Amino acid sequence: MSVSRHTTYNLLGALLPLGIALATVPLYLRVIGPERYGLLSICWLLLGYFGLFDFGISRAVSQRLASLRDQSAEARSETFWTGLALTLALAAIAVPLIFPLAGFALSFMDVPNGPLHGELGKAVPWLAAVVPFSLIGALLNGVLAGRERFGQLNLIEGVANLLVSIVPLSLAWAFGPQLWILLAGSLAAKLVSLSALGAVCVRAVPIGRPRFRRDLVGQLAGYGGWVSVSSLLGPLLALWDRFVIGAMLGPKAISIYVIPFSVTYRLLMAPSALTNALFPRFAVASKADLERLCATALTAVSVVMTPLVLVSILCAGPFFMLWLGREIGGPAAGIAYIFLPGIWANGLGLVALSILQGQGKPKYVALAHLFQTLPYAAMLYLGLTYLGLIGAALAWSLRVVADALILVRLARAPMAALAPLLLPAALIACASAAALFLPMDSVLRWALLLLLLGAGTLDSWRRRPEALEQFLRSALARLTGRAAAARP
Repeated sequence: MSVSRHTTYNLLGALLPLGIALATVPLYLRVIGPERYGLLSICWLLLGYFGLFDFGISRAVSQRLASLRDQSAEARSETFWTGLALTLALAAIAVPLIFPLAGFALSFMDVPNGPLHGELGKAVPWLAAVVPFSLIGALLNGVLAGRERFGQLNLIEGVANLLVSIVPLSLAWAFGPQLWILLAGSLAAKLVSLSALGAVCVRAVPIGRPRFRRDLVGQLAGYGGWVSVSSLLGPLLALWDRFVIGAMLGPKAISIYVIPFSVTYRLLMAPSALTNALFPRFAVASKADLERLCATALTAVSVVMTPLVLVSILCAGPFFMLWLGREIGGPAAGIAYIFLPGIWANGLGLVALSILQGQGKPKYVALAHLFQTLPYAAMLYLGLTYLGLIGAALAWSLRVVADALILVRLARAPMAALAPLLLPAALIACASAAALFLPMDSVLRWALLLLLLGAGTLDSWRRRPEALEQFLRSALARLTGRAAAARP
């Protein structure tokens, strides 16, 4: 099956969570309030971060299954069962550790005598209950990605995202907005998606009789060990700003910060869809093929992301104020303007990260993240101290720009693919500054943003790779063909 079809599946799978978020975030704010929504977002982030107890096994299994694409079904089955055994062992270790870790992290959010005091303590057992199923789900996701079953994977993930958003909200509306009820709904949704993933994996591997291979443990753990360093530092670098904001500015500030981040971060669904589809190819590519794939992927990501980011900068102000109201939407828009250049750079970094991990070099990714930790901590503290939420967003964007530069360098991307990226980077930086510093009702602001959007779109059209054009044509043909077939 082609990369273009895999990318289409991944892209469609990423669009559904965006639509769900747009529909449900205002409902969550209305039903449970901005303070409790801020705490719920922290709980969801903790669930994602506790995925570090996977120790990279899911990614290691995915990489190995991709490299075994043309090998026997028995070899793939042995990899699956060895990976599952390691995951279950890690889950057994993780659960007793979650209680003190989650309790410590949430203690920074708990305000004595506050309206939500006591709810966080009741939420901890539910966090611990969800983690083992999340680890198994990550392994099954890696299995399907390694076997290039992106259509089935994204269908299941789409339904899972819908359930994770709808079930907790429905329970809060019916029984009350307590945090433990919301997390119980998340657990129920996770169990449904896990059952579906397991059923598909049985045929995708295919899964034979259980067989544990000790000699595979070292291979999977060696690869996964470095991935786990990134699993530890990556989410920490990306998410610990929420905890610092909650400790310094309170739960409501988390909502104002997290909402624009969540919306703008969805723009990465396009590069994520492409790099996830290419990951199995990176695992088996020769040096010449790898350079060609890298150049094409970087160009395609920049060509797609540049107009998307410029349009987002143009529309962020009116969108957030219309969606959330002036009290929350106004500050959220200002934060979004700063996030968006970092989002653009992050898309390029995803290409390099996928190449390094696909080629069996997760060590480089881990060391890059380790190198960023202390400088980012300092920038985040200074930014929050002197500029508030704007400073936190600026620290995050500067960090991901540096991360992208480091990873692209480590992946040895061809210079011919990097030089053309300077113009769109400059256009996006100018647009972000104009949106941030010029008044919303300024004619100069809108004229300048439209001019930059036009220049960025023209540059993207001029640089479009042939592979991207073919992908768009085939995707359009499939969509129009299905629409025609659906007509009576």
